[in-house]
Amino acid sequence: MTGVPEPMASRLALPATTLCHAWRLTRIDGIRLGFTDHDRVLTLDGLQFEPQSGMTASEARDGVGLNVDTADVAGALTSERIAAEDIDAGLYDGAKVETLLVDWTETAAHVVLRTATIGKLTRADGAFTAELDSIAKAYDQPKGRHFRRGCDAEVGDGRCGVDLSAPALRGQGVVVAVLAGGRIRVTGLDMFSPRAGLSAGF
Repeated sequence: MTGVPEPMASRLALPATTLCHAWRLTRIDGIRLGFTDHDRVLTLDGLQFEPQSGMTASEARDGVGLNVDTADVAGALTSERIAAEDIDAGLYDGAKVETLLVDWTETAAHVVLRTATIGKLTRADGAFTAELDSIAKAYDQPKGRHFRRGCDAEVGDGRCGVDLSAPALRGQGVVVAVLAGGRIRVTGLDMFSPRAGLSAGF
């Protein structure tokens, strides 16, 4: 482990330690919750960490480069602060979860082992499983627009800007033939003037 601040490093060097794990969860609405596998309440940075929460974490590995790493946190819904209705409502989707190593005798001595976000959260039989996505996943998501010969917007959507409900764009016709390339030939739309990109098949 590198970059461990004092006095945490000195505690790790001792033959016997007083360390435990804690999880600090921050929902997207700003609500923070704390949990620990210790047997009593811990207070860290003004937040109380609930003991014996029943939460367990799977092994997490950090890959080289921008590989997307995931881990799981599972537990029972024993905490009164975790409501099944809130899970079903998606209030925990995208929440930030920090895994900490804490000296329970002096909580100021702690180190953040991992920071992740909740990607997928499932609930069954009074228990939940949260899939934690590493922050590298944000770099694996499509950003911006794709530029190509044809327009990448959907006709009538916000980026297109065409109002399909406008009377000048509405009419009734009859499909008389299906052409190659996904085109169709219709009759009864003679009131519309052929325009570039729209004349084929009319």
